[in-house]
Amino acid sequence: MEIRIGTRTVRSLAKFMTKEESTTINEPFSNEHPFRGPAVKPAIIFLIVVALITTAGLVATALTDSNPPPTQVYAKLPLKSSPAQQFLRSILNSSNPPLDLVLSLEFPSNTKVFGSTNYSVGNYDEAIQCSATNSTPDQLTSFFLLDLKVGGWQVTSNTTTNHNTERQLLAKFASNDGYYWQMGITIRISSVIAFNPATTDQVPSPPNGAIGYTVRLYELPDPD
Repeated sequence: MEIRIGTRTVRSLAKFMTKEESTTINEPFSNEHPFRGPAVKPAIIFLIVVALITTAGLVATALTDSNPPPTQVYAKLPLKSSPAQQFLRSILNSSNPPLDLVLSLEFPSNTKVFGSTNYSVGNYDEAIQCSATNSTPDQLTSFFLLDLKVGGWQVTSNTTTNHNTERQLLAKFASNDGYYWQMGITIRISSVIAFNPATTDQVPSPPNGAIGYTVRLYELPDPD
C-alpha cells in the first residue's frame, strides 16, 4: 500500500515487518506497561547489606579493642566485687575523694569496715580499716591489682614490707578535679603484729580471725 503526499510517496512499513511487529506497532499507546528503566531495587538492597556488614565489623572491632566490663573481669577471680562507695562511706565528704575516683574502684564483697582514721593536716588524707572473711592475702592482692588496672590507676609499688608480714600496694590516679591522688593498700600476711595507731602502714587485727587490710587515700600536693 502506498500513500501519496504531495510529490512524495510514503510506503507502508507493514510489508517490511513480520506479522508480530506489524501487530505491535499498530496497537494504540497504553500506560499498562510504562517504560521503567533499569531495575534499582537490587542495587539498593546490595548497598544496605554492605553497610550493615561494615557497621557490624566496626562495632565488633571497638568491642574487642576496649576493656571488658568489670563484671566480666572480676568474674575470673575467686572474690566477688561490689562498688567502693559503700565501703568508703565513713571517709567521704561533700567533695573528697572526688566522684570519678570513687567510681573507679571496687572492693571485695566479703569486706567489712570496722574503723577509720583521719590523718589530714592540710590536704585530704584518710584511711579505713577493713576485714575480709573466706579469703587469703594473695587473693586480696590479686583482686586489688586487677581492680586498680581496670579503674585506670597506675600501680607505682607492689612490695612486701615490715619483715614480710604485710603486702603493700601504692597506686596513683589522675582525677577530674585536676589533682593526682594516691592510694595505699596494706594487707596483713601475718597476725603477729600488734596495731600501732601511730604507724600508718600497719594493719589492725580484724575481728573473728579474718584477713585485715587498710585502704588509705590522700591527695598529692600540687607540684607547682
